[in-house]
Parts: sequence; C-alpha cells; structure tokens
Amino acid sequence: MATAQYNMGSLFRNGKGAPRDYAKAAAWFEKAAKWFFLAAKQNFRPAQHALARMYAKGEGLPWDYAEAWFWMTLAAEGGYKGAKRALPSLEKKLSADQRRRAEELLQTRKRRG
Repeated sequence: MATAQYNMGSLFRNGKGAPRDYAKAAAWFEKAAKWFFLAAKQNFRPAQHALARMYAKGEGLPWDYAEAWFWMTLAAEGGYKGAKRALPSLEKKLSADQRRRAEELLQTRKRRG
C-alpha cells in the first residue's frame, strides 16, 4: 500500500500520468510515509530505504539528512543493496552536526534493539 501511495505522489509531482499538482503529491507522500514508517520499524529494509529517500528529498516528511542517513544506514546494514549504493552520496551531504545527530539516532536505536 505504501509503495502505491508513494507512486501516486510521484505521478502528481512529476506530472506524468496526471496533471502536475504539488499539493496532491504531498498528500500522497504523507500517506506513504506513515506506512513505510510502520514497516521500517519492523526492520523491513525496502521501507527503511524508502523513508531515507523521502527524508533526503523532503517528500511527505520534513527534509532531514540526519534522518535520511539513519534509515539508509539501517537498510544498508541489513543488506539492502539499494541502500548500500546510495549511502556514500548521502554521507557527503551531511554536515558535521547532522552526522553527529544521525549517529546518535543510530546508537539509540541499537541500544533499544
């Protein structure tokens, strides 16, 4: 369901298959984010990767490279190939403060299990 909602958001954002409508795109991205978040918390790697991309682009979620890095790292550490490929370019975008916050998020998550 989340993937379909994300795809709907992409259609409206890009104006392919539907008239370009950023408000509708944002609404679909927000719906998708809720489902991806539920799946990501259960260690579903494709959902973690999708959340990372959404945070990195500000689609349905606030733009946040630290959150993006956190979710991308979880997906990569879990063996998701798309995340492994995307992580190096995302890491280059992090400021020192964002990197510190991202690592704190990751350590907190690992302590909780």
